Amino acid sequence: MSEPIAFDLHLPAPPPPGGNRQTQGRLRRTWKGQCDMHTLAQLCGAPRVDGAFSLAITLRQNNNGPVLTTYVNDLLAYLKERELIHSAGPAHLKRLVLAWGNESDAPEGVRLELRGLPAAA
Repeated sequence: MSEPIAFDLHLPAPPPPGGNRQTQGRLRRTWKGQCDMHTLAQLCGAPRVDGAFSLAITLRQNNNGPVLTTYVNDLLAYLKERELIHSAGPAHLKRLVLAWGNESDAPEGVRLELRGLPAAA
């Protein structure tokens, strides 16, 4: 039996909510492009986590403070769109941990620690 998949990924923080729809769309496309470059550089073809997993998200503190629900939704959507996870629903995402960190914890803005969980026997 193979070991569950596990990887850490450092990404830039999603854009803050607000502004008009056109500006938000442009900011999100730019952010996703930046995330793609970071993902390719860090993972080099990491396999997709199809089963249950846990996810720890560390956000670097800044003066403005992010809107957590927006950041979490954006990060989960990114992982799903790039097929690093199958689903973020309760059948797959078994544990979600959010933490504030500093620059050493999340040098790019966000640190994702994704751990596949062993299949139930």
